[in-house]
Amino acid sequence: MKRSLITSILISIGILLFTACETNQSMMDGYGTHGWGMGWWWIIGVIFLITIVWIVIKYVNQNQNSGSGKSALEILKERYASGEIDKQEFEERKKNLT
Repeated sequence: MKRSLITSILISIGILLFTACETNQSMMDGYGTHGWGMGWWWIIGVIFLITIVWIVIKYVNQNQNSGSGKSALEILKERYASGEIDKQEFEERKKNLT
């Protein structure tokens, strides 16, 4: 859900920036700004877009690193219950955790 929202926001920003460049270009027909459309202002748009992408990536990575919120003992109990480890290994690891 969050990724689709973030993706749609980034696409919207890209479309807005592209539309602004194209609108200005068609109004000027390449004259007055020597064919550069918005002049050098497009650099500000690119920097803004890169900053937004960087913030979004940082936010998404921060949320992924938060983990599942389970303690090591809970994970150990789940592994024992599913049969991944035997009772002896469970007891040894439990002893090391506590």
